[in-house]
Amino acid sequence: MTAFGAAQNLSPTTGNLILPTPVIAVSGSNVYVAWQDITQGNGDVLFRGSGAPPQIPDVAVMALNVSRTFAYSGVTANNLTVSVTASNPGQVTEAFTVSVKASNSTDTNTNTKVNIFIANNQTVNNLAPGASQVLQFSWNPAGSLGNNLGNYMITAYASTVPGETNLSNNALACPSLAAGCGWVVPFKAKLKGDVNADCKVDIVDLATVGRTYGKMIAQPGYNAAADFNNDDTINIVDLVLVAGSYGQSVTPCPY
Repeated sequence: MTAFGAAQNLSPTTGNLILPTPVIAVSGSNVYVAWQDITQGNGDVLFRGSGAPPQIPDVAVMALNVSRTFAYSGVTANNLTVSVTASNPGQVTEAFTVSVKASNSTDTNTNTKVNIFIANNQTVNNLAPGASQVLQFSWNPAGSLGNNLGNYMITAYASTVPGETNLSNNALACPSLAAGCGWVVPFKAKLKGDVNADCKVDIVDLATVGRTYGKMIAQPGYNAAADFNNDDTINIVDLVLVAGSYGQSVTPCPY
C-alpha cells in the first residue's frame, strides 16, 4: 500500500481572485502537482512531488565539419572525412544513432534530385548528461553522388530518444549560419579537371595544376583544388586528369 504525506490545501485563500486550478501528473510511482499562488502580491508557481522531478531527455548534433568542401565527378580519390559532434544536453544517459545525408537542388543537367546517406549510421552509447562525442564518417562523394554535379548541403541527424520533446537540435544542416557549421560555402561536386569551378576545363585549370606541380599539403603553394585524387600531393596523376578532361564543359553551370 502506498503511503502519502500530509494533505496540502490548495483551496482559495484570502485575497485569491482566481482558483489555483492545480495540475496533477503521474510518472512511475511518483505523483506531481503544480499550481499557482495568485494571492495579491504573490505570483509564484509552486511544485510538489512524491519523488524527484522527472529527468528530461535530450540529444543533439552540435557541430559538423568536412575535410574538404568539394569533390570531382568520375575521379577515384581518397575518401573525405565528415566529423559530427553529438552531445547530450539532457539529464539522462542516452544511446542513439547518428546519420549523415548529402542533398542538392535538382541538377539542371541530369534532372536528378539527390538525397542520400553518405555512409553507414553510427551509434553513440552511454553518453552521460553534459557529455559529447565526435564521430567520423568516411565518405566517397564520387561513388555516392555519381555524375550529379552541383551544390550540396550536408545534414547530420541524431535519432529521437524516448521521452524527448525538444527536437530542434536533433539535426544540423551545413553550410548555414548555425554556430556548429565548420564551413560557409556549399559542398561542390565538380566537373573532372575544373580546378577554378567555372564549369569548364581550360588553360586556366591546366596552368594551375602545372604551377603547383610537386607541391604537398602544408607546403607553400599547395592548392587542394588541384589535388584531384585527394592524396595530399599534386603530381603526374593530377596533371593527366586535367589534361584528359581538357575542353570539357557543362551548361548551365550547376555549381
